[in-house]
Amino acid sequence: MPVQGEIFLDKHPLRTNRSQVALMPQRSSINWGFPITVEELVALGQVNVAKKSCCEIEASLQRVGLSGLAQKRLDALSGGQQQRALLAKTLAQNASVFLLDEPCAALDPPSRSQFLRIVRQLAEAGLTVVVSSHDWGQALNAYDKVITLDRTVLAFGTPEEVRNKLDSISSMGNHCCG
Repeated sequence: MPVQGEIFLDKHPLRTNRSQVALMPQRSSINWGFPITVEELVALGQVNVAKKSCCEIEASLQRVGLSGLAQKRLDALSGGQQQRALLAKTLAQNASVFLLDEPCAALDPPSRSQFLRIVRQLAEAGLTVVVSSHDWGQALNAYDKVITLDRTVLAFGTPEEVRNKLDSISSMGNHCCG
């Protein structure tokens, strides 16, 4: 497995094609007291778009189940609604690569299922989705490939391959130490 290198998108270095990358930061890194509405937050996702599309903003809000809250201020939302607003902002960017940092944090089970459906739809549409997460539950099955890290790569592969590798590491540790 490579430990360094460069990522290419359509034969061009990703660093020269950043407009194709959408980032969903951790919810905790956002100032939720900033006085804007959900709709305005989602519109910020279209910063690199020549003409902002109201239809794209509404479609993103609808996709995450927030169209009825478009005019609400961010500080009036629950943690899960804030997380879905961040996802809507990310989707509004119409990127081909999505980097999602702890996207399931603060989501209740129905919202988490909806999020995982969206991730699957993006992947099936041929888009690249990279998720950073501590979630080792059923969400793991939503991904095509998984990398587990702990200062180094512990396992890489399909969710099943990674689970098997980690189980074997765990059982070796228990056998040696028990």
